[in-house]
Amino acid sequence: MKKSITGGWHWPAKMFCYKKPIENSDRPDFLTIPLWRGGKASVFPGDWVHAYDAIGYDSKGLPVYAPLAGQVERVEDFPDLVARPRNFDFPRLTIYLQVSQAQHQPSVVLEAFPRFWERTRGDLGHRIWEAGIRDLQEPPDAELLIFNGLNLEPPVSGSIRLLRETPESLIEGMRIMMQVHRSVRGRVVISSDMPDLIERMRALLTSAVNISVDIMDPKYPQGHDSLLKDNFPGSQSSRVYGLEEVWNIRQAVIEGLPMVSKLCTVWDQTSGQSANIRLPLGINMEQIFKRDLSRYRKIKLILGGLMTGQSYYSPKMPVTPDTDGVIMMKDDVSWENNLCSNCGECANICPRNLSPHCLYAAVGSGEIKKYSALGLGKCLECGLCSFVCPSRIHLLHQIKVGKTMMKGG
Repeated sequence: MKKSITGGWHWPAKMFCYKKPIENSDRPDFLTIPLWRGGKASVFPGDWVHAYDAIGYDSKGLPVYAPLAGQVERVEDFPDLVARPRNFDFPRLTIYLQVSQAQHQPSVVLEAFPRFWERTRGDLGHRIWEAGIRDLQEPPDAELLIFNGLNLEPPVSGSIRLLRETPESLIEGMRIMMQVHRSVRGRVVISSDMPDLIERMRALLTSAVNISVDIMDPKYPQGHDSLLKDNFPGSQSSRVYGLEEVWNIRQAVIEGLPMVSKLCTVWDQTSGQSANIRLPLGINMEQIFKRDLSRYRKIKLILGGLMTGQSYYSPKMPVTPDTDGVIMMKDDVSWENNLCSNCGECANICPRNLSPHCLYAAVGSGEIKKYSALGLGKCLECGLCSFVCPSRIHLLHQIKVGKTMMKGG
C-alpha cells in the first residue's frame, strides 16, 4: 500500500539526475577541510599527510581524515562561511591542505571486519565512530530502522544512484546497522515512481525475514525524518538513516575505510549541466564548477537542495559531511515586499497543516505565545510555503526567525 502525506509537492523527474551514474571528482589542487566550532587539529603547518591520515576532530568529536595526500599549508579560522553581523560570529577552525600531485593508493587504516556478524555491537559502534561517521559507541536500541531511499528535493539524486549501482552493499550496511541497534525490523523506503528499483530490491531481499520495502508517494518533503516516522506509528522506537550513511558504514566496517568523501548532485543551471559526483571533503564550489566565480555577479551558490539548501556568498565554501547538493543558479528572482493576500496557498501545501501566513504575522508582532500556540515548533522548514506564495513573501525566513526567538536567540 502506497503511503502519502498531507500537502506537499511532486517535482517532475527532469529536475533530478536519476539516470546519471556516479562519477569520481577530478583531483583538486587544495582542500579546505572544516573542523568548525569546537574542532581540534592534530596537524601543524608544514606537516605532510598521506591519504586517510587522521588530521583532527570535528565539532562532534568525530575523527577527521585527509581525503588526499599533501602538505598542511595553515590551520586557522575560515573567513568566508556566511555573511553575519560582526558580533554574531563563532570560530570555524579549518585545515588548509595543498594537495600533492603524486597520489598513491591509500592503504587500509582501520581493521576490516568482513565477518561483521561475529563482532559485538560495541565493536561495530566504535568502528563507525572511528571512521568519522557517527558517534555510536553506546548505540541505543531501536525496534525499527527506516532506510531513506527517497530523493524528493531537486536536484539531489544520490540515494537513487546508490540503489541502482550498489544495492548489495547497501543491504550489508543495513544488516550492520540492525545489529548495532538490536533492531527487529528494517524498512527500505522507495518512491512509487521507481517501480524497477522496488522490484529489484524486493528480489534481493527475498531471503530477508526482517528487512522489506515500503512504498511512498513521491511528494516533497515526504523524506523528512519526522514524516517518515509518522508512517510507522506502531513502533516504540525508530531511527532514520540515509542511504549514503549506510554505504559509508558498510565501507568502514567491511573494508576498513574512513569517511573522506561525499556523494553530491552538482547542478549548474547557467549551463544546464548536472552530474552525481563523489567529491573529496573540503573541495570548494569554485573547484567543483572549474571557473573563477568571483567574476559572476548575478548567480546564487547553494550547498544542499533547492528548497532547504544554504545559500553562500563565497565560492570558497567547502563541501562538508552534511552536503548532498552543490548548485549554481541564476539569481534573477526578485522578492517583492508585498502584503499577504490571505489566499491560503501556503496553508494548503503545508505538510504539517500549519498556517504559515498567520505564523508570519505573529512573528512580525513579536508575540511568542501566539506563534508558539500556532504550532511554530512543528514546522519542518521545507520551504514550500515561500515557494507557492504569489506575493513572494519571505515566509520561511520569518519562521526561522521565530524559532530563534523561541530558543532565546
